[in-house]
Amino acid sequence: MTARYLCREARRVAAVRDTLGDPQPDAINGFDYLEIASPDQTLIDVFFVHPLPGETDGVPASPPLVAANFSVTGGDRVTGIGVEELIETDGNRIRLRVNAAGDFSTYVLHLVSASGEEEPPQRFDPRLAAIDFLFKAGCPSEFDCAPVHRCPPLVAEEPRIDYLAKDYASFRRVMLDRLAVLMPGWRDRGAADPYLALVETLAYHADRLSYAQDAAGTEAYLGTARSRISLRRHARLVDYRVDEGANARTIVHFGVAAGSAMDGRVLPAGQLVAGMQPGREAVLKTAAQRDAALRSGAAIFETMADVTLWSAHDAIPIHTWSDAACCLPPGALGVTLVDEPRLNLAPGDLLMLLQSADPDTGAATDADPRLRHAVRLTAVRHAVDPVDGTPVCDVAWDEEDALPF
Repeated sequence: MTARYLCREARRVAAVRDTLGDPQPDAINGFDYLEIASPDQTLIDVFFVHPLPGETDGVPASPPLVAANFSVTGGDRVTGIGVEELIETDGNRIRLRVNAAGDFSTYVLHLVSASGEEEPPQRFDPRLAAIDFLFKAGCPSEFDCAPVHRCPPLVAEEPRIDYLAKDYASFRRVMLDRLAVLMPGWRDRGAADPYLALVETLAYHADRLSYAQDAAGTEAYLGTARSRISLRRHARLVDYRVDEGANARTIVHFGVAAGSAMDGRVLPAGQLVAGMQPGREAVLKTAAQRDAALRSGAAIFETMADVTLWSAHDAIPIHTWSDAACCLPPGALGVTLVDEPRLNLAPGDLLMLLQSADPDTGAATDADPRLRHAVRLTAVRHAVDPVDGTPVCDVAWDEEDALPF
């Protein structure tokens, strides 16, 4: 369940290689790369970072790996490929034989503690316990084999200029452009200038007339009506009465100060909370507070379920397993979080993924507010990075909540 990142600087292999001379913690091993070793594509040479168990200076020293420690997943047309035997072990290389050659899609070779398990053996890095590969990597192809970058930089949306818009600004601009041709000597754009006042008056009335024309045609049909009263009147024509509706739902984030009275407390369902009130409490405990929030124009919500507030959940950094310059690709279904202080996440919790700083400038003020996405967790697992000892928490969510950017 470890999150898979796309990183411009892959440093994990170097970090695992450096553990060999580090007495604390003990050295760990993992995949380095693999090669297809036979023309029929059934022999695979897998190279590890350090010598293998059972070899000289093996990491770990024992027990030796067997065929049951390897599994292959993936494939479009050819699936269910299995590892038939472990042919030989030589230093940091293992030769495996699989029961069939795969198709042109991407496969994944996994290192597991036993058949049917997901965790790697002891003292093998969970980040380097899976490796993507192609059975057809050595085959001649007429297609461009350059990898597709799945995390392109976000292209800013260019402003859309609609020359057919019938509003105040468009009418004003058209008249000023025409006057610039008819009266090139007129350059005064002051608010008190009589020509400008006349232009803005005509643009105002033209805007009202244009709105009336559009509204008459729009509100006349049920499929195009935008006014609620028009929709209710259309429904009454077929003896159907539309009620006043219900409030919409939204996601509310609570900022909790560490060690405060609310840290670790349960906020009950049905509690009124208000936003857009800098310097005031968000939780409305009395009717007077509710009325004051309404008078100030604040948006008021009511919690739908009991929620436990934790200061550790205010801002949770992402763990990238010693790599740098990483991003979560579109369609991501999981991520690894730093579990320090200890997180109290559970399946069913909502997690908001957002850009807290611009990736180029590093400034929080340059962060794109559109890059935020809420997911509902389906799995939570606490672990430890065996390289640097960082407590981590692997979380996953459903495909319906896949990262859209």
